[in-house]
Amino acid sequence: MDEPRVLVFGSLNVDEIFQVPHVALEGETLSSVDYARVAGGKGANQSVAVAEALAGSQGHVAHAGRVGADGAWLKAELAGHGVDVAFIRDDAERVSQATRDNAIVLLPGANYGVTADQVHETLSAFSPGDGDGAGGSIVLLQNEISLVPDIIRQAHAAGMLVAFNPAPCPPSLASEYPVGLVSVLIVNRLEADSLASGLTAAAADNDDDDADADADGATPRTAMECVQLLLAALPALEVVVVTLGASGAVAGLRGGGSGSSVSCIHAPALAGVKPVDTTAAGDTFVGYFLAELALAQRGPARGGWREADVRRALRVAVAASGIACERHGAIPSIPTRKEVMARIA
Repeated sequence: MDEPRVLVFGSLNVDEIFQVPHVALEGETLSSVDYARVAGGKGANQSVAVAEALAGSQGHVAHAGRVGADGAWLKAELAGHGVDVAFIRDDAERVSQATRDNAIVLLPGANYGVTADQVHETLSAFSPGDGDGAGGSIVLLQNEISLVPDIIRQAHAAGMLVAFNPAPCPPSLASEYPVGLVSVLIVNRLEADSLASGLTAAAADNDDDDADADADGATPRTAMECVQLLLAALPALEVVVVTLGASGAVAGLRGGGSGSSVSCIHAPALAGVKPVDTTAAGDTFVGYFLAELALAQRGPARGGWREADVRRALRVAVAASGIACERHGAIPSIPTRKEVMARIA
């Protein structure tokens, strides 16, 4: 099996964190009792999580994106965790910023400067045919940069596996993004129901009978219902995961043969966790889960995962996410593989 290669095409943010007694009311001025400026962005967080999860293996993770001159230090931060930063481009725009005080205000900045030329150049280095066994490469995407739909289309056309964590997840995602080309989908409970509703509505629009009374998503679905619906609606989808916070996570894996059978797996949350900060919990889960799938890939171009592979990936990712909740910050809270393995031993 070729060494696992993961390309995270995503955001790079500077998080400015203000500790305040409460979110400011209209017209109110507050004094902050503490302030911190740290690396963040879902893309950066997930890159570090993948790198930590692949530590000690022959796996390789690279981050592609854009960063302003004021955030050049972000590349050093990622490189310090073992992330290949050769595909991060400098941008004249200031780095993207997120200001946090129990609410988040996001300035997209350089993240929205991704260009078609950058997409083509980056994917060309990871797609099959580059001579170094990249047929099993995986591209991991969130939804905090420009041109995400184009990246999905081009990566799929190049023979790469596409993993998508659509956050933020607008109601129009099902109709405006080529989710039918995604192989691995990781969403939280609300995102799963929103996407399922969008796909159901699209199907109803194309159905002469228009018989689906739940197309508007008025009745919330269970996580298992979302898993079943998403796998049924997206034939290319191999694995779908719905994260459930303190209740762990569930995953659905398409069966072999005709693909009509579906295996559903639940992993409970890590026991004994006393959370202090959940900022990076979701990104840590995504990075560790995808790294475990990358290590278990079968076949030169497709995932080919078995139920045991997904079950193990869930168990490891849930544990890593739980550990991240026990620490403050985003990237600083992401555990090492050694720490995770010790907790699940």
